[in-house]
Amino acid sequence: MTNASNSGDHLGQRLVFEESLPLSYKVVEMLPQGNEHVALQISNEETLHAIMMVEDTPKENSDDSNVDAQDILRLEYKINVMFELLVGLYQREAELPLSTHIILRSDAIQWHNTDSLEIGSNVLVDLYMSRKYPKPLVLAGTVTSVSTELPSLLTMTFADAVSERIRDWIDKFIFRHHRRSVALARRQLSGSD
Repeated sequence: MTNASNSGDHLGQRLVFEESLPLSYKVVEMLPQGNEHVALQISNEETLHAIMMVEDTPKENSDDSNVDAQDILRLEYKINVMFELLVGLYQREAELPLSTHIILRSDAIQWHNTDSLEIGSNVLVDLYMSRKYPKPLVLAGTVTSVSTELPSLLTMTFADAVSERIRDWIDKFIFRHHRRSVALARRQLSGSD
């Protein structure tokens, strides 16, 4: 996460999610419309909801005397371990696309690409946002910027191809990851004192 200007400055000054994640894309003649658009939005909302649930970290229980709370935490831990093992098996069998450095905002995504895409190209991007939940978020949009150096830095904006609800979920995801990185940095600073 960063709040600073991004390389190329195409996404401006705003909180963004930066990570190296599996990404694939395909150029399409038209972006999804009608029932296909609605189905894509529903699928993306379900995916983002699942990612938020899977990546949610349990809060520390300050009351160690509560036996029921401890039992629930132990059970939750065991379920998480089983879930991670299952995901590991899935990832071993499934072929995820290669990871690439991405910068994501609720209205745009940037990534480096060696193929030539033209400004105005309609694209469907499969972005695997979570290693714990290997189902892609499918983002539809239009390429609005291509850098001249290789590999090219592409910017794809979503416009109406991504609903406000999905944008809100993406904003929540970005904010949650930002908040976690700030908390981790504070813990590391307090631990080094």
